[in-house]
Amino acid sequence: MSRNISLIAFIFPIVALLIFSGCGPKQRAAEGLLDTPESHYNQGMRKLEQGELDAAQKQFEDALLLDAKYAPAHAGLSLVYAERASEIADPKSKERKNLLKKGDDHLDKAKDLDDKDVRIWIAQIRFYTTSKKGDKWLKDCEKALKKALKINPKSDEAYYFMGLAYKEAYEFRQAEDVLRSALEIDGSWSEKAGEALQNVHKIVEAQPGTKYGKIIALEDEINRADLAVLFIEELNVVQRIKRREAAGTQPDLSFKPENPLEFSIPGASSAEIADIEGHWAESMIRDFVETGLFDVMQDHKFYPDEPVTRIEFAGAVQRLIYMVTRDESVFSKYIGEKESHIHDMRTDHPYYGAAMLCVERDIMDLDKMSG
Repeated sequence: MSRNISLIAFIFPIVALLIFSGCGPKQRAAEGLLDTPESHYNQGMRKLEQGELDAAQKQFEDALLLDAKYAPAHAGLSLVYAERASEIADPKSKERKNLLKKGDDHLDKAKDLDDKDVRIWIAQIRFYTTSKKGDKWLKDCEKALKKALKINPKSDEAYYFMGLAYKEAYEFRQAEDVLRSALEIDGSWSEKAGEALQNVHKIVEAQPGTKYGKIIALEDEINRADLAVLFIEELNVVQRIKRREAAGTQPDLSFKPENPLEFSIPGASSAEIADIEGHWAESMIRDFVETGLFDVMQDHKFYPDEPVTRIEFAGAVQRLIYMVTRDESVFSKYIGEKESHIHDMRTDHPYYGAAMLCVERDIMDLDKMSG
């Protein structure tokens, strides 16, 4: 009996090991000369930069099938999970928390396996920038930057992603400093660093005075409600106009395009707006429309959740500049130009002058490739 118990005690751990070792992904042998963990990791990072999360995840998982202890692949998976979590708006979402937990686990695994690989610490900067996990996420990024630079003082990639972290934290001057460091290294990330630096420099020059202005400064696209709130909060246009009225110099900001059927109704009363009742920005939209800087559409709707077009924004800026400067030439300066400086806009377009004003004053950029 004693002998049988001893035999069972000896066999059981072996059987358990075989059973549980079969629960994880099975390792596979390389099927080609370049079928390596590193090649799959590199492809995964390319897919991640392109926003193809499913393809990126598959490549990182393929790398781990070849080598379960390949740390960069775990770091790559942490970024995939962070990106997936960022797509969920509700910070209290259980799914979002689970995704961040998975990402955190992979990041910890990567650091446990190889904390001497600069890519792991760059991944930590990116993970916390995307997830903003915890109240001290920026400090976690800064710690990771120190680790990365200790391994490779010339890592333009580390500087670049730390620049994006500062930008996301609204620390624009610090973002300028580290992005400039990335640019000076003149490595593979320098071009992106230069573009990001140019963007941040414009934000610094604009000096957004409110938190809302700083938030909007980071967005590539905003909706019409956001624009209304931006002008009310950041530019304080209502108070500016009231001061003009008190001084007896109320500006006439009405604007009549050549074909009014194509555009909107100038000077429409805020009481006539048909689609903003109950909207979170209703009060500010009404104030915005009453300033005369922005108009409702022909159907008396504001369409608050629709994206602002570039010509709409240019038109609002043109009127605002006139309101501040009283310079009537902002409306007439570009009339009669024979050749358009904007390749996809004719000189007789109703908003050509507004667009050129924004381009010349470096408020808006032309597409570098198409003009």
